[in-house]
Amino acid sequence: DYFQTIEESAETLLTLLNDLLDLTKLETGKMKFEYVPTDLSILCDQIIDEFRSMFSERNLTIRCECNVNKEVAVDAEKIKQVLRNLISNAGKFSPDGGAIDVYMHQREDTVLAVVCDQGPGVPDDELEAVFDKFVQSSKTNTGAGGTGLGLAICQEIITAHKGRIWAENRSEGGAVFSFEIPLSVDANAEESVLVGAGNDSDSNVND
Repeated sequence: DYFQTIEESAETLLTLLNDLLDLTKLETGKMKFEYVPTDLSILCDQIIDEFRSMFSERNLTIRCECNVNKEVAVDAEKIKQVLRNLISNAGKFSPDGGAIDVYMHQREDTVLAVVCDQGPGVPDDELEAVFDKFVQSSKTNTGAGGTGLGLAICQEIITAHKGRIWAENRSEGGAVFSFEIPLSVDANAEESVLVGAGNDSDSNVND
């Protein structure tokens, strides 16, 4: 249908413009962050609920396990944005009838979040590049890709939380996207940055 195509194209363009606005503000330090002690278990459940009905149409199962037993100082809306991007990507690449697993584990000084899918995975030589602007995996050959900015936005948000984000492949197949942020309530206000591998904005085009 001609008009449906126009509408879909307009939505794609709007998403691209909003992502560009977000990324520009993040890169220039103009994105406002509000770090508030947050129950990550509740946050994770809220995000999972957003996807359940959408994924049920494809018989996709989404599971969440969170064993973080203390509140963590984060910008909850920004962390939700990261999880939405990672879970949305996992859904795009997962086969119908597959499963997506989301884990949040409390470590000694950090919280580790992991999103696993059962898709084709990411070529080893692209595991770092997928976080660059406008870069999409070469596995994106089915129309599953988005704006090519989602993972770059995720990286900026996690970096602002003094954390790290990275991608790897599962031996049994599928991709794993993980991020790690400090557990300490004070850590996000300090200059210490985790070293290692590795949308809700203040204003959007349609505000």
